[in-house]
Amino acid sequence: MKDVVNIPAPTGPDGKGGMLIGSPVNMAWSIPKSNKHPEEAIKFLNWFYSEEALKFLDYGLEGEDYSLENGKVNYKYPTNADEINKENMHLMFLRFAGPSYLANESFMKGRKDGDVIANAIKIAKAEGRQDDGLDMPIPPTLQSKPELGKNGLWMETTAKIMTGKDPVDSFDKFVEDWKKRGGDQIIKDATEWYNAKNKK
Repeated sequence: MKDVVNIPAPTGPDGKGGMLIGSPVNMAWSIPKSNKHPEEAIKFLNWFYSEEALKFLDYGLEGEDYSLENGKVNYKYPTNADEINKENMHLMFLRFAGPSYLANESFMKGRKDGDVIANAIKIAKAEGRQDDGLDMPIPPTLQSKPELGKNGLWMETTAKIMTGKDPVDSFDKFVEDWKKRGGDQIIKDATEWYNAKNKK
């Protein structure tokens, strides 16, 4: 990746660039009420944040995938398909919870193109736009009419336009119909929530 260079995202008139800054929570675990040993489930999830777990998930098995020398990890980075598949197993598929291996700077430094990835993360952390709709509950109208959400009529209309089944101008008709079917109320509910949240 010698020709790959990380650069900041283009900025808008407000001087900001990058993607929306969303919630850092992308997964949640729940323990069923019927579970007879909930404390064991909690111990299992807590283990993924332990030093033992992070070392295993990042480096694999000691003596097989890495060795220790004066407390320093000497990791055997994969060089063929089988080794890569094995690494992917502990790096990703077995990581049910806890921080990503991307957060391990020493691990990333030794990887091929790890410096490029580390620099990309550094740039991404320094930019981004606040998501004004973060934590907004689903508006009542959208709960009763889920087809008005982005995965409903909008997705259907967009697919028809992109495949040439409908003309681009049909989008205006979609917007008009969407607003009449409850879209105006969704906008009203969302606006009221935003104003209440940002009331000074």
